[in-house]
Amino acid sequence: MTEIVTDEPVDLTDELLACSNDPLRFVELAFPGITPERWQRQVMTHIGDQLSTNAQLSKFNPIQVAVASGNTIGKTALLSWLILWSLTTFEDCLGVVTAGTEPQIRTRLWGELSKWFHQLPDELRAQFELTATAIFNRQHERTWRIDGRPWSERNQEAFSGLHNFQKRVIVIYDECSMIAEPIWRATDGMLNDAETQVLWLVFGNPLRLDGRFPQCFPGGRFAGMWKSFHVDSRTVSLSNKESLNEKISYYGAESNYVRAHILGQFPTASNYQLIPVDAVEMAAIRDTYVHPSDATIIGADVASGHGEDSSVIYIRKGLDGRTHPPRKFPNLDPLQFAYKIAGAAKELNADAIFVDAGGVGEGTAAKLRELGLTPHSVYFGSKADNSGGLVRCANKRSECWTKMANG
Repeated sequence: MTEIVTDEPVDLTDELLACSNDPLRFVELAFPGITPERWQRQVMTHIGDQLSTNAQLSKFNPIQVAVASGNTIGKTALLSWLILWSLTTFEDCLGVVTAGTEPQIRTRLWGELSKWFHQLPDELRAQFELTATAIFNRQHERTWRIDGRPWSERNQEAFSGLHNFQKRVIVIYDECSMIAEPIWRATDGMLNDAETQVLWLVFGNPLRLDGRFPQCFPGGRFAGMWKSFHVDSRTVSLSNKESLNEKISYYGAESNYVRAHILGQFPTASNYQLIPVDAVEMAAIRDTYVHPSDATIIGADVASGHGEDSSVIYIRKGLDGRTHPPRKFPNLDPLQFAYKIAGAAKELNADAIFVDAGGVGEGTAAKLRELGLTPHSVYFGSKADNSGGLVRCANKRSECWTKMANG
C-alpha cells in the first residue's frame, strides 16, 4: 500500500514572523484581501532590499525614506503596515511615531492602525496590546514597543534618547513639513548607533520650502542620505479623479496648491519667499550672452577674519556671474582683504567695485580709497530709498532683493 504524504499545514503566524526583512511579504500575507498601491510597494520593497543587503554584508547602514505626496494616496495605511511589521517581526523593537498634533496621532493614525491590527492572526495579535497612543508586547512592555507622541521642542529627549543596541529602532514622521529642525537634529543622533537596525521614515505634503523636509530630496543638502519618493494623487486608485481635475482647473495646474496637495511636488515659492525656486534654478542654468563692452563688476563681502566666515570677491561681467568663480579668503583681516580686491580689480580691469561696508567692511572701503580706487560703499542696514516702488522696504538689503525680484 502506497503511503500518501501531504504537506504540513503552514502556520500563518510563523510565516509573518519570518518576514523581518520583508515588509511587503508581511503585508501580502497578513492582509491578502488588499492590493498595495504601486508607490506603497516601491517603498516597502526598498526597505526590504536594504535590510537584506545589510544582513548579507553584516552592515548596519541606516535606512532613511522620505515621501512627498499629494492627498488621498494611502499614506496612513502604509504607516500602519510598517508599524505592525516592524514591531511584530523583531524582538524588542523600539520606535516612536510623531505628527503635528496629538489628535492627529490618536484619531487618524492610531485609528487606522487599530483597523489593521485587528486583522492580524489571533495568535500574533494576542501577544501585543494596542492603546490610544502606543502598541507594545504584553510580556516586554518597556523594551518592545512603539509610541505615538506629538513632537515638541521642549521634549526632544523622546527622539534623542531613542537607542536600542543590537536591536531595531524605527522613527516615523507624519506630516513632517510641520516638524521643527531641533526634532530632526535630535533624531539624527540615533543614526550613529552601532550594530542597530535603524529605520527613519518621513512622510508629508510638500507644503514648504524651508525646514529639513525639502533637503531630503534631490538638490537638497541631505539628499544623499535619503531614498526619496514623490507621489502624485492622480496615480493611485484611491483618489477621486474627477474631484482632483476640478481642483486643478480651479487653482491652475502650475499653482502651489496643486503642486503640494495633488502632484506631490514642492511649491515654487513659500508664503514667505520673494523669488520662486524655479526662477532661481532657471537663472543658474540659463546661457548668458556677454558682449566685450559689458562692464566688469566686483562685489566684496567682508568678514572679520576670525571664525568660520570667509571674505569673498564676486565677479560679474554683464549678466554673466558664472565664468569667474567666487574667490574666498578665510582668516584674512579686512585691511588685508582690500589688497586682494585691488589686485582683482587690476587683473580684470574692473569698471566698478561694490563693498559691503557695514561693520568691518568700512575699513576695507577706506583702505581701497587710500590705494587710489573709488569703491561704492553699500550699507545694507541703511534706510531704503523707496523711490516710486509699490512695495516699501525697511532697509537697503530688502530693497535690493525686491528690485531683483521685480526685475
